[in-house]
Amino acid sequence: MGRPSYPRRRTCGLNSFPLNRVYILTALIQNVRVVAQYYTRITLARLTVLLDLTSQQTEETLARLVVSHTIWARIDRPAGIVNFRNKRGAEDVMNDWSSDMQKLLGLVEKTWIGMNAAQAAQSRIKA
Repeated sequence: MGRPSYPRRRTCGLNSFPLNRVYILTALIQNVRVVAQYYTRITLARLTVLLDLTSQQTEETLARLVVSHTIWARIDRPAGIVNFRNKRGAEDVMNDWSSDMQKLLGLVEKTWIGMNAAQAAQSRIKA
């Protein structure tokens, strides 16, 4: 007879991963990117639920993505928190503070003008 025919597994790339595994990994990477965009901090338990992985698989996936510079993240293992926000430089913090102070001073000025107008109206009524 001839050779038995087994279903051929389709492979992709140099590593010969099965295509379905490549799709799963690509979807997983995209899901982590989306989580990193929408969350600045998330618990490892919640991230595990969102990714539908075990906690060990979640940590390994995050570690691989951080090492490959796909995302920026820091894991606080004792607290079980993943931080996706990069530390800001002193210049960025000062620019944000300056902008916030300008907004605050604008609100103080509007309030002061409103109080002066109310006092002027009160003085006209009394006179």
